[in-house]
Amino acid sequence: MASPFSTDWDVFLMVIEALINECESQMSSQDYAVFERLLERLHGARNGCERVSSTLRRTSISEGQSESVTISKVKHLSDTLHGIIDCVEKRLYDLDSIYYVTSWLPEALVHRSGLVGRPRLHVNLVQVEFLRAWRFSWTRIYFTLCVSRTTLWRRLKESGYDFSADRFTNISDDDLFQEIKGIKENFPECGERMVIGFLRSKGIFVPRHRVRDIIRDQDPVNVLLRWTQATVRRKYNVPGPNALWHIDGLHKLIRWGFVVHGCIDGYSRMITFLKCATNNKASTVLDCFIDATGKYGLPSRVRSDRGAENVDVARYMNTKRGSNRGSHLTGSSVHNQRIERLHRDTTRYCLSNFIATFYHLEEEGNLDPCNEADLFCLQHVYLPRINRALEEFRMGWNFHSVSTESNLSSYQMWISGVIQDRFAGFTGVRDILEQVPDSYGIDPDGPCPLDDDTVEVTVDEILNPLTRDDMQSLKEVVNPLSCSSENGMDLFITAARFVANKIMER
Repeated sequence: MASPFSTDWDVFLMVIEALINECESQMSSQDYAVFERLLERLHGARNGCERVSSTLRRTSISEGQSESVTISKVKHLSDTLHGIIDCVEKRLYDLDSIYYVTSWLPEALVHRSGLVGRPRLHVNLVQVEFLRAWRFSWTRIYFTLCVSRTTLWRRLKESGYDFSADRFTNISDDDLFQEIKGIKENFPECGERMVIGFLRSKGIFVPRHRVRDIIRDQDPVNVLLRWTQATVRRKYNVPGPNALWHIDGLHKLIRWGFVVHGCIDGYSRMITFLKCATNNKASTVLDCFIDATGKYGLPSRVRSDRGAENVDVARYMNTKRGSNRGSHLTGSSVHNQRIERLHRDTTRYCLSNFIATFYHLEEEGNLDPCNEADLFCLQHVYLPRINRALEEFRMGWNFHSVSTESNLSSYQMWISGVIQDRFAGFTGVRDILEQVPDSYGIDPDGPCPLDDDTVEVTVDEILNPLTRDDMQSLKEVVNPLSCSSENGMDLFITAARFVANKIMER
């Protein structure tokens, strides 16, 4: 008699095979809803493979079947499903715009004077100046505007363009040393590229070798450690800017009542928002999202996990973009790699300092995470400081160069994608060009996780123990953003003593 395992295994294989055959037969469909349903089933099947594989590692296999052979079969099946998921997602993106064709190249604009001869190519000098202001190289400008080097050179000379402008900022070695020292104090884990990104976000543009020499002098040990940490790049494809935004919450500070809400553009890796809050409400995430769309335009689609904090964004996207086209995609965090990679770097570069500080306060007996008064003081002091650090990190990230993208920054990739005509028919880009044609929607000043997506993460909000007058007095006594050589610990202790005294006076 066949074992129950063999029977269940055969049924499981039949279900997977039927799903794969259905996907292959539907690949020519033009119905977006069909692919959305298939994608949901594929994710469920792949999660099933992962659970089966995990079970097989813990139990022995009967009927004389080798455990290692069965596990390898399950892994092969999981990899096959992953490949089909990629194909289905690619099909979803292709259906978004009838204008988008991967093999189509843009045509350059021409100016017809009515005279005999070939019409002159039109070069938008405002765009050229805009791109140079964002530190695009001339080679990248030729490519972005779809003109030859000689044509662009002639048009610039005809317009009297000033080629003598210095590309780099005039800053002494001592001043540059102090700038980098300040960055490394706030973000000690940052490497060379991220430091350059922070400098660029402050309007400081210097050759890379100057930054490298200073970092090697200031932090030689971490330089050697970073050389041994190679980043594994995963294949990722979306049509263009604002095609897909990834949103997710980061809960590394949840022990102390903080949640970081983040969003990243999948095409360019540009962080559109990164905010810390003392709750995990859907309304908070929606406020951050709407604020980001005011700066960068409304994306065509948004991907998130199934957390309850994302329901308002899902409702907003379905209202604005339509409910039958996959405006909001949900799934496992393992398919949300862009934001998961961002979470890793945010924790390492930005939040690790605060985590170490909070644990130190606990070890010294100055902070009890179960005491609401302590948490109130902690949030009063550190919420503004964390958000200031997150905004500095966001700007530094968006300005840092990406080695696998010809050393373009996230801002440059986003701008280049918006300007290039081949994305003009794409939903997210078209809206940007219609809303903000001059600035292209930008303000220049401005590891695989566990599959726990369906778990609702709640954060209890801390009640204010002070009266209105006492709260005003606390603000006068403690300025959360004032300078502190102890990363705000002295400010927290002062605030905690103030609150304790006010409570005892009652």
